[in-house]
Amino acid sequence: MGLFGRRKRDLEDEAPDYDGEYDGDDVYEGGEVGGDLFDDAGPYDVEDAPEDGVKRLDLGAVRFPVPPGAALRAKFNTDGTASEAYVLTDMCVITVSVFAAPRSGELWREEWCGDLASDMRKQGNQVRSVAGAWGQELLITMPNETLRFVGVDGPRWMLRAVVSSPPERVENAAAALYALVRGAVVVRGSVPMPVGTPLPLELPEAVQEHIRAQARARAQAAQAAQAGQG
Repeated sequence: MGLFGRRKRDLEDEAPDYDGEYDGDDVYEGGEVGGDLFDDAGPYDVEDAPEDGVKRLDLGAVRFPVPPGAALRAKFNTDGTASEAYVLTDMCVITVSVFAAPRSGELWREEWCGDLASDMRKQGNQVRSVAGAWGQELLITMPNETLRFVGVDGPRWMLRAVVSSPPERVENAAAALYALVRGAVVVRGSVPMPVGTPLPLELPEAVQEHIRAQARARAQAAQAAQAGQG
C-alpha cells in the first residue's frame, strides 16, 4: 500500500510533481466544489458520468474534485504516468488509486478488503470493519494515526481511496474522503489488463512539458557547474 510510511509531512518534504493550474508552485489549489454531490452519487463510470457542474481534476484514469486549499502530490514514472495520487489538506492525506477488476465487480468485497484487514492485524494494528455507503470499510488505528479505507467495485474497475489523519480528526477526514469518492469519475478504457493492475494516472501534457523543462534546466546547471570546476 503506497500510503504507508508516506504521511503528510513526508509528502510535503518531497519535490512537488504536479499542479492542476500551474502557477509556479507545482501545487494544485482546489476550487469550490460546485454541482450536486449527494450522498449516494459516485464514483461514476465515465459512461454514466453526469453533467453536474462539479469541477474535477483530470488524471486520465480518474477524475475527482479537489478540496479548496488542497495540494496534489504523486510519484510519476518516466513515461508520465503514476498509480497513486495524494491529496493533502490541512487535516489529512487522501490517497486515490484505481485498478483493473473482473467483470463480476467483486475485487474489493471478495478479495482485497479481507486480505488487507488480515495483513494490518498481523502488523499489530487495531482493525475495525464498518458499514459505509459503498459497503465494507476498514478503520485502522495506528500509533498517532488512523486510516480509513474505502473500496468501490465498478464495471471492470475498482477504486480504492484511503485517508490518513490524526485520531482526533477522524470524522473530518472521513467527510473529506467521502466527498472526493462521491465526485469521482473512473475512465477504465478498453485495453485488457490483468486483474489488480493499477490503471495509469496521467499528467496533462502542459504539466509534463513543465517538468521536462525543469529537468533540462537542472541538467544544464549541473553541466555548467562541472565546466566551471574544470
